Amino acid sequence: MQGFGDGEFVQVHDTEGNVWRGHAERDDDGSIRFHFCDSRGDVVSGLSDSFGIVLRDARGNIWRGFLG
Repeated sequence: MQGFGDGEFVQVHDTEGNVWRGHAERDDDGSIRFHFCDSRGDVVSGLSDSFGIVLRDARGNIWRGFLG
């Protein structure tokens, strides 16, 4: 996934061209929670910290990466 953010709003697209829109919430410990939804209603959520980001969908698929 690649994309951009503006404040709490985040928009990314995946390698298949799907657009995911969502928001980010900063926790007290410095981590960030992400929640995304695509046009089909699929949901992906996860966490990021200083080491990277982990996202998971409703089917249990997990993606790991980094914020650049």
